[in-house]
Amino acid sequence: MLKTIKGRLTVSMIGIVVVSIFMTAAGLLTIAGKQTIQDQTQALQLNADKYAEEINTWIENEKMLACGAVESIAAGRTTDTDYIQAVVDAHAQGRKELLNLYCGTDDSRFIWSNREIEMPAGYDPVQRGWYQQAAETGSVIVTDPYCDALTGRMCTTIAAPVYIEDRLAGVIGLDVTLETVTELTGSISYEDGVYGFLVD
Repeated sequence: MLKTIKGRLTVSMIGIVVVSIFMTAAGLLTIAGKQTIQDQTQALQLNADKYAEEINTWIENEKMLACGAVESIAAGRTTDTDYIQAVVDAHAQGRKELLNLYCGTDDSRFIWSNREIEMPAGYDPVQRGWYQQAAETGSVIVTDPYCDALTGRMCTTIAAPVYIEDRLAGVIGLDVTLETVTELTGSISYEDGVYGFLVD
């Protein structure tokens, strides 16, 4: 068959067809693989955006709680201990994610909602980072997560300054557990070989 021109042409054509089929199949597999990876990446990004938005909404709600307590104290125009105690108790009521809601005053008084927590002797809120950060920025701040020394639970502090007649009268702080975030990330259904983690 290879001795004639016709035979050689036939073998050459068969070879060309086989190579063409192989290259077409390889190209289709490559395109399909890239499309699958692109689809999976897009689905993962959508999930990440969804959960990030839920976490951001949760943080914004806690900021609004702090601002509500600030507005209540500012509206009362007093840093009377009994008045502040009533404000922090009212705003903390029914909020299971709170470890504590408190107010540090500019004269170093500390008024808190969680009666199960005993403050160490000599505790001065004015010297604490959350107080100083909120006082310095003049707005709501969120601290990095840390392990609360009194409860041993992971939390973060949201703090906001209280101004009465344009004078810094104190800072409202609230410690929120990160269980809401960890429960949320734990509820994500990952595919095999996929994992999630949080970054700020």
